Amino acid sequence: MFVRPLVIGVPSLLDNEKCDNMALLKRLGGNSGNMLFTEALLRLIVGSKWQPNSLHDADGDCVVVAAANWLNPGDDFGWLADEIEKSRLPAFIVGIGAQSSLRKEIPRIEPGTVRLLKVVAERSGAISTRGPFSSEVLEHYGIKNSVPTGCPSLLLCGPQGPAFNKGVLGPQIVLHGTRHGNFAGGEFQSYFYRQAFALKKEILLQSELVDLEIATGIAPYDIEPADAHMVNRTYAAGPYPNLVQFLRTKAAFFYNLEKWISYARKKDFFVGTRIHATVLSLIAGTPAVLIAHDSRTEELAEVMGVPYVRPDKIDTNAPLDCEGLFEIFKNSDFGKYRAYRTKFLEFFRENGFTASNE
Repeated sequence: MFVRPLVIGVPSLLDNEKCDNMALLKRLGGNSGNMLFTEALLRLIVGSKWQPNSLHDADGDCVVVAAANWLNPGDDFGWLADEIEKSRLPAFIVGIGAQSSLRKEIPRIEPGTVRLLKVVAERSGAISTRGPFSSEVLEHYGIKNSVPTGCPSLLLCGPQGPAFNKGVLGPQIVLHGTRHGNFAGGEFQSYFYRQAFALKKEILLQSELVDLEIATGIAPYDIEPADAHMVNRTYAAGPYPNLVQFLRTKAAFFYNLEKWISYARKKDFFVGTRIHATVLSLIAGTPAVLIAHDSRTEELAEVMGVPYVRPDKIDTNAPLDCEGLFEIFKNSDFGKYRAYRTKFLEFFRENGFTASNE
């Protein structure tokens, strides 16, 4: 059994880490949701510790990579393949996923990422994927030893799984959409930002840099005009000062996991397209429904038993039906959690790890 596993990923940050918003997002791998699955591995695998990306002189007996939707065109992880090759340590990938549409087309993967997969496949019993489609993608690229486990993040619920104490829909509803950096997310994603503004509900940010700059008051009137216009159009906020006021009072962003959980416990319902915003709320015991907008979010919801609907169930020409979505949550069966957890614990044991809450 391994006793000193090194986890490569994005851990929860501390309050004394003084960074600007761009640096914070960089530390979080561009998305605050990344810390959920990294923290899950650090808290569940006995003896594990966080390892910065370089493995030079690393003091451990194996490498565990907390992966995300890396099976896509654009992200090349050849640098990590180099690090692992040089280390000569046994290596494992946990929770890697494919990025594709709901039609599940096999995505193109960058050569460096394929090389990483092959190096790890040779050094481990199996690669953990986010679902059956991600395993199918790996097989397409010649990687045949994978297991569709889902993401380890929901394991933070513990042996019993999600537990809720809210049976009725309250007024504290938090919405979330999917946009990255300074880029618009398209009309469907914009719907959730527009609805947050129109309904005066809180909006949870994970990777929206311009929104975060405005929300924190760093430079709400010194932002590039094109960026400010894009965000203002996304929220359909009208005069720009309306957007500034809204984001300063209604936007939430977290780089510390415990603070995020504490926030979520005080809310009544989360709904939107972010899988890890949904998972976090379930960990906190707060009702949530995911809008599964791509292959990645849908397969995770299926494997992990996360309540979800497809985008065609959302009428973007009408106000968001929070009551109807809450009914979907109430009718959800969390019976898949036990099988999900059991499969993950088997994966850990078969690959030489001891889980802390087995």
